[in-house]
Amino acid sequence: MPSLNPYADRKTLRRLESAWTRLEILANRLWTADFNPFYHLGTLAIYLLIVITITGLYLTVLYRPGAEVAYASVERISSGWFGSLMRTVHRYASDAFLLVVVLHALKTFLSDRFWGSRWLAWLSGWGMVLTAWFLGTMGYWLVWDERAQWLTEHLIRSARGPVALTFLNADIASSTFVAFVIVLFVHIFLPLALLGLIIVHNLRLARPRIWSPRWVAVLSTIALIAVSVIVPAVSAAPADLGRLLVDVELDGWYLGFMPVLDRLGALPAWGSAFALFGVAMAMPWLARGQDAGPATIQDANCSGCALCAVECPYRAIEMHYRSDDHARFRSIAVINADLCTGCGLCVGTCATLGVELDGLPTDLVYANGLIPAVRAELDAGTAPVVVFTCHRQSALGGLDRIGEALSTGFPGGAVDQAPPVRTGERAGRRVVTLEVACLGMVDVDWVKEMYNLGVKDVVLLGCPFDDCIYREGPVWSSLRLSRRKSLVRPNLHWLETAPGNRTPLDNLLDRLAATNERTKPDLPHPKERQRRMPKFSWGAGLVLFFTALFGLSALPVVFPASVAGAAEAELRIVVEHKGVAITALGPGVELPEGAVVDPAQLGAGGNFPVEVEVYLDGERVLAETFKARGLRQDGGIAGFVPVPVAPGEYQLEIRIRDDGETWRTVFSGAVVFEEARVETFVYDQQLDEFTPR
Repeated sequence: MPSLNPYADRKTLRRLESAWTRLEILANRLWTADFNPFYHLGTLAIYLLIVITITGLYLTVLYRPGAEVAYASVERISSGWFGSLMRTVHRYASDAFLLVVVLHALKTFLSDRFWGSRWLAWLSGWGMVLTAWFLGTMGYWLVWDERAQWLTEHLIRSARGPVALTFLNADIASSTFVAFVIVLFVHIFLPLALLGLIIVHNLRLARPRIWSPRWVAVLSTIALIAVSVIVPAVSAAPADLGRLLVDVELDGWYLGFMPVLDRLGALPAWGSAFALFGVAMAMPWLARGQDAGPATIQDANCSGCALCAVECPYRAIEMHYRSDDHARFRSIAVINADLCTGCGLCVGTCATLGVELDGLPTDLVYANGLIPAVRAELDAGTAPVVVFTCHRQSALGGLDRIGEALSTGFPGGAVDQAPPVRTGERAGRRVVTLEVACLGMVDVDWVKEMYNLGVKDVVLLGCPFDDCIYREGPVWSSLRLSRRKSLVRPNLHWLETAPGNRTPLDNLLDRLAATNERTKPDLPHPKERQRRMPKFSWGAGLVLFFTALFGLSALPVVFPASVAGAAEAELRIVVEHKGVAITALGPGVELPEGAVVDPAQLGAGGNFPVEVEVYLDGERVLAETFKARGLRQDGGIAGFVPVPVAPGEYQLEIRIRDDGETWRTVFSGAVVFEEARVETFVYDQQLDEFTPR
């Protein structure tokens, strides 16, 4: 027997979601549900992207790429108050974007909105997280301070080869200029990928929410500026690849991975990160849930009015021309089961019973559920309060004090399964509750029938307008009632509350039991809610909230920059060699004088590896072999090896063998290794010697 409330069956997720909703309940008590920032995380992220784009364009105009000028250009931008403000807002908005997107993903996961037809939005959302993180990391590199140096150290130690030579070359300014230009180009134009991901993210939504409510944009801007003025962004010390890093103040959101790389190593750290990311991306299939859907069309009852297609939030319903026996109707609704989320909004809007939910047929819910329960209460001489609510409210404990669910179907009913009806007593009043997938599934004619039966009070208990897990349930329910003004009576009560918050319903039932006074419910249009601005006291509190949010996201963390391990100084050996060809002539055999044949054409092909040995005070501290590039190992040879050294003066000797036979000394001399300094020796093939950089 299928569950009548599949949302409640995932108990672990519901416990975690209940903990999350406590924050939302607190926010609602502070600012009301209309001004709860947790309900606008998705649109806030898009607004932050707009802020990042505007400030980023300003910074790009003034930025100059290159190892010699990048740091100075950033400092020049920060020297004026406006430039400093733009730079700081750009940085903190970037940090806040990543934090807000992660919170949005967490809320989506906890509220079970990541599987089924929503898998595309889930995957594209994590794609935005990865893209934003990559862009932010490149942005920090462009400053070319100690943070960029740490990134570069990781890069050259992992990639080595030609990549390392780019940054360890004697003329670093010219060798890295192209790298700066490429990174700047990607940093400017890769955000177009974010735009594409936003489009994909909202692709299956009929009415995606792109723009934040006015109060979110205004108050978050004020908070961003406040944080930027209080704690302006500053650069670390300029990058110097001749100096070892000691302590670096990092942005934990974008650069917090670097200490992990230092301690675990590149392969374990990146392997773990990609494994976790892969699990997150696979969650729609690893933790797939159930719903009350899909919806099915009752062909004989469908009039082709298209209201269900208009109201469906997920584009799961299309109108097709009819080809059956009901020719008096020109069109018929067709359900795409792969897109249906089982919300039941189509059931609530259909006046002809032309659509049903497989898991919650209206016979079970209404004709053989709610109606007999209400009549039984009326026959017993009580005037019950009828509460219409959703699975989410019930699953998170919003109805725990109302009573018990009916254990069996009503005698004589067409359905043997127990209906989703709960009866009980509260504050001396009998209460009957009907639990459906979403409040939007409630047909306004059901409310009318309650009036006709003699029910004194009807309560519509739903999630806040901006927090429905099916996006638009309370919106359409409110609009339907607004169009049927005769149903909006003083004994109709509209409640929006965070799921799991029992207080509003308890207070309402207590008030109904204590007094006969009734007032018509306030059902403002959704657009009116978007235009609302909080009162001054609420606005001040929200500014403090956003300030704390952005301040938390921008909080720097100081890490020990142990990129050199336990060493206090370092020797770097850099090799760039064209290679000596391996021939088939054999050792000691030479070509005749004046021969024009390339020796490589006579042999087995490939180049000899370059072998290097390093001695400090006669003790060998390095023996490294650098192989030629290419499938046949016939390309050039490039390599980089760091050697930890204790500070002091040493007699340094470097030996090389590049022909497979003869070792030769290419450097010998006294070298002083200073604390936290790097001594780099680059092999010059023309001079056949290692020269200090």
